Amino acid sequence: MLQIAGDGATVEGDIRPWHSATFVGMQHQLSLVIQGEHAAPRAAALAASLPEAEFAIRGHIVVDLAVDSVVHDGPDLSRLSLCVLTLEDW
Repeated sequence: MLQIAGDGATVEGDIRPWHSATFVGMQHQLSLVIQGEHAAPRAAALAASLPEAEFAIRGHIVVDLAVDSVVHDGPDLSRLSLCVLTLEDW
């Protein structure tokens, strides 16, 4: 995700186990912080593209990614709140 976000981006968040009757995985609540020049347009572009992006996570498959919010804290700082569901890839 940081490769897609580019320079000046950081990710913070919480992960908790998730399961259904047939699947086991993890639910990720993430905050993607983008700093630097053009932070707001970069955040807007990411918010539009992340739900359809492909991710390679060893042992897991990203099955859902939702952008919950995008907040611009000035011209050089934007925050995206993300919810990601991954399933174990057996």
